[in-house]
Parts: sequence; C-alpha cells; structure tokens
Amino acid sequence: MGRFADVGGPTSSLQELHLSGISPPALLSILSSTNDLVDLRLHDLPVTDHVSPQAMVAGLAVMTKLESLTIGFNPYFLASLHPLPALNFSARATLPTLTQFQYRGSHTYLEDLVAQLDTPQLFDLTIQIDDQSIVWQFYQLFQFIDRAEDLKLAQFRHAHAEIHSSNLFIHFNNAQTGQHTTHLTLGKVDHTAYDQLQFAGALLSQAPAITSTVRNLSITLLSQMVGYLDHTTLLGFLYPFVTAETLCIRGGFTDIFPPMLNDLSDELITKVLPALHLLNFEDKPPELVKKLLLPFIKKRWFIGHPPLTIVNG
Repeated sequence: MGRFADVGGPTSSLQELHLSGISPPALLSILSSTNDLVDLRLHDLPVTDHVSPQAMVAGLAVMTKLESLTIGFNPYFLASLHPLPALNFSARATLPTLTQFQYRGSHTYLEDLVAQLDTPQLFDLTIQIDDQSIVWQFYQLFQFIDRAEDLKLAQFRHAHAEIHSSNLFIHFNNAQTGQHTTHLTLGKVDHTAYDQLQFAGALLSQAPAITSTVRNLSITLLSQMVGYLDHTTLLGFLYPFVTAETLCIRGGFTDIFPPMLNDLSDELITKVLPALHLLNFEDKPPELVKKLLLPFIKKRWFIGHPPLTIVNG
C-alpha cells in the first residue's frame, strides 16, 4: 500500500496523514488506529472542546515510526457546542524516530503536551505561540528540548530574528551536529513589535544554554506597524546574546538602533553585546554608520570592549 490511504477505510498501514479542521472525536478515533504513520500533520484544530494534551499523547504513544509531526490550532475555530466526555490518561509517549516537530497554539497546551513527550532523535523544532498570555514560563519546553540529544548538544552559532506585521520568528541553527544540521525556531503571533519583542526577551532569558554559543546575530524589522517600541524592550531581546561577535541590522531597525545604542549608559554598555566586534547595517554606508554611532563607539572603546569593524553587505 502506498504512503497515503483513505481514512474512512483500514488505516493500519497508512504512512502519511494530513488533516485540517477535524473534530475532536474523529481525531481520537483516527489516532488510535494509525500506528504505522511516518508523517502526521494536524492543522486548524479547534481551540475549544479540543483533544486534551493527555489524550493527544495517548494517541501518539502507538506511533513508534513517526518521523514528522505538525500540530496546529486555529484560534478562530471554536468547534461544536457538544462537550467531549471527561477522559483520564496517564500515558507518556516516546517517539523514537521523530526528527521534526512543528507546533502552533497556546502556551499552556504546549507545556502540558511536551511534559509527556520524549523525542530523543529530534533535531528540527518549530514553536509558534499564538495566545495573548502576559507571563510566559517555558519550563517544560526547555526540559523537552534537553531530552532531545541533538538539540541538547547543539551549539547554535547563528540566530536570526524576523519581525513581521503579525508575528515574530527567531531562527537558531548551527553547523552539523552528528549527521544533521540542527534547527530551532521560536515564534509569537502578535500585531505589535513591542509585544513580540517582549515575548522574545522573556523566552530567551529562560534559555541561556541556547543563546550562550551564538556568534552571529541578525535582527530584521519588516513590519510597518511598529507601535510603541521602547529601547528597554529591544535591549531585553539583546541581553541574552553575550557571545555574539557579529550583528547584522536590517529593515526598519537600521533607523531605530543608532539612537538606542548611543543612549546606553556606561553600565549598560558592559551588558549589551559585550563580545561584539563586527557590525553590519543593511543599506547604510559604513562611514555613515560610524558617524551615527560615534558616541556608542567611544563608550565601548573607553571601557575596553573590542573595537568595532563596520561593514556593509
């Protein structure tokens, strides 16, 4: 049998299954009968009357051949008005062959889900949070990452943050860990750069093992809807990158960064990108950047930080 099958018929040898907007009872039934899956993609799941994290784990527990998993919730899909029966699960799932995992949904669901999952071979993880919670604690997520050998041992050399009109992504990658290039993407759905960067700062402050090996950092502002973006919020994003040696600024940030860096106090100069020695402002000539950043450059030199080389391109 091929990798695809009709989910209305026998599913024991089905290998790839892509579902969108499926109702919770139907999803539970399918998960319990598809133990040969290699690729499972669940899109637009309802945010109410959903399959609980415990039930999801119980369904995934039989999928010992699974290599790629996508779980995505649609915040605008409220499902039916018929509540699911109360179910009690104490299952824990180990997915021994899973290498790729993508998640989009609430912070709370994610934490409950990954607390019960072990994915020892995972090396490509994408997380996108779309709820409006103000306080984010990702204790279970980072424990989950720590249980994946390639992610645990990854020494991420590159980090790139992109702020769009409605979301933020921070991409981490490195040279090969074992036989694979390891990827970690953390994101937030929101409509202001302020809230996106506030989330990023809170998240990265909990992940020193991930940021402490980054040598090359770039940050891009592609949104025109900046809103209220104070320097404190932007600095909160930069603080964790204490080993970054190169910084590339793109998009709208090329106008925001110079006054922010020039206004840094002597105390903050010692904390913000202390290892930086190469700076690249996209589409601004190096000589212009030097003039724009003269106070910042002088303060760094005075306290003994590495001299800055400014390039373009």
